[in-house]
Amino acid sequence: MNKKVFIILILFAAGSAYGQTKNSYDLEITGGMGIQMSYTPVLMNYINNNYGAGSPMNTFNNGVELWVESVTDYKDKFQIGAEFVYNYFSFTNSVGGLIYEFDRTIYMPTLLGYYVIKGYGYEFKFGVGLGYRHAAVVEKVYDSQGYSAEGFGSLLRAQAITALMKNLYVNLGGDLRYDIIGTPKNGDLKIYDNVLEQNVTLNSFSAVVRIGLTYIF
Repeated sequence: MNKKVFIILILFAAGSAYGQTKNSYDLEITGGMGIQMSYTPVLMNYINNNYGAGSPMNTFNNGVELWVESVTDYKDKFQIGAEFVYNYFSFTNSVGGLIYEFDRTIYMPTLLGYYVIKGYGYEFKFGVGLGYRHAAVVEKVYDSQGYSAEGFGSLLRAQAITALMKNLYVNLGGDLRYDIIGTPKNGDLKIYDNVLEQNVTLNSFSAVVRIGLTYIF
C-alpha cells in the first residue's frame, strides 16, 4: 500500500508542473518539520489502564513529523496540492521493573485545496485536506510485537510564506486535524483493552505547528 501512495504523489507532482508563469500555474515544493499536540482518548485509556502506573500517558501528547508538499495554482485565488507526512509518537514507562514501550508511526498522504491571498513577496493560504492514513505500531511488553492500522483523516490549515531570497520562501503554518484510524492488528491479533473490554483505536484530534522552506518554480 505504501508503494502505491508514493506512486500517486509522484504522478501528481509531475502533472502539476505544467505551466511556469507567475500567478498562472506556479509549482511550489515545500519541505519541513512540525510539532504535534494530539488527543487520542482510546489509546490513552488503554495505556493508563494497563501500563501507566506511576507515570501515566498525558491527555495531550507531543509528536514530531516531517513533511513534503507539492502545490500548483488552479485559478487566480485557488491552489491544489498533495503532501506526504511522516508522523512519530513514542511512550515509555517502567511498571514493576517491566519496561513498557509503545511506538506509533503514521504515514499521511493528503490531497489539499487552498484559498490564497497573494502579495509582493508573500502568500497567505487557508486550506482543507483529506487523505489516507496508515499506522505502524510496535508495542513491547515482554517482547516486541508489530501491528498496523488504516483509516482516513481530514484537516484545516492556515499557512503563510514570505520571501527569503529569490524563489525561496520561509513557510509557517498550523493544522487542526481529525484522524479516524482503526484498531492496530497483526493478522487475527488485535490490541485490546481488557479493563474496558474494547478494541483500541488510534482515532485522534490534534493541532500541529509547522515550519519549512518553499521553493517556487
